Amino acid sequence: MFGCAGRPPTVSPGQKPAPPALKCSATRAWRCPSSSSPDVHSQAARRTSRPVCNLGDPGRFMDQELRQALSHVLWIGGATDTGKTTIAQIVAGRYGLQLYHYDRHDLPQIERLAETLPRYRAFLSASLDERWVRPGPEDLLQFLLQAFRDRFPLVVEDLLALPRQPVVVAEGFGLTPELLSTVLSSARQAIWLVPTEKFKWASMKRRNKPSFRDETSDPDRATRNVFKRDMLLAEYVKAQAQVYGLTVYEVDGSHSVEGMAALVEQHFEPFLHRA
Repeated sequence: MFGCAGRPPTVSPGQKPAPPALKCSATRAWRCPSSSSPDVHSQAARRTSRPVCNLGDPGRFMDQELRQALSHVLWIGGATDTGKTTIAQIVAGRYGLQLYHYDRHDLPQIERLAETLPRYRAFLSASLDERWVRPGPEDLLQFLLQAFRDRFPLVVEDLLALPRQPVVVAEGFGLTPELLSTVLSSARQAIWLVPTEKFKWASMKRRNKPSFRDETSDPDRATRNVFKRDMLLAEYVKAQAQVYGLTVYEVDGSHSVEGMAALVEQHFEPFLHRA
């Protein structure tokens, strides 16, 4: 439904080489350092509507009991068009894990929010032009980030309703570092995937995205708006991961999806071993 300043330094992911058949060498990944450049940090701060909560912050809105209750969940977040769903399916299939797909809950969760929040009632009643053509990319991003925050308690509710065994793999672009920092027991529990601009644009063109583009009065503008919004989201994810010392992979197409799944699997290895 909903569908940059300085980049963090690129370092070796410190993982076993991918199989020779996979073209992995150009895919960039980093464990974000604790500090960020002033430009990235300021942009991230401007897009955060409330103070972010570090894991040890006594004012965090999720407590230690909730961290423990979600300690069996592995999270794959990041921008769209990075293969999150397919990668989650591969990893879950190899280990017999449960899957939670964020985007499959878009409409029911937005409808629940619309019962009490006017902004979502307005969104549901808006035309496609009102949603995707008239707003600019920054406005679309701000709406999206607020929706992520408003939906997150519903996501947690869904996950707590699932059995604790087997392990759950939750994937979706609404699972941001800002939100997950409040529920993670370990940094190895979560990973984010973000596309390069070239990869993102090629993916959108190949898949004729967004699917609603031809139903708007200006398909090209709607497409550009979604593309720019999603690249702003990728920038936001990288900046927030840098704040919390979490791991991001940049997807440029040089990996096959199986190769990316292998890297994600290695990141989750401590939890998969238990599973």
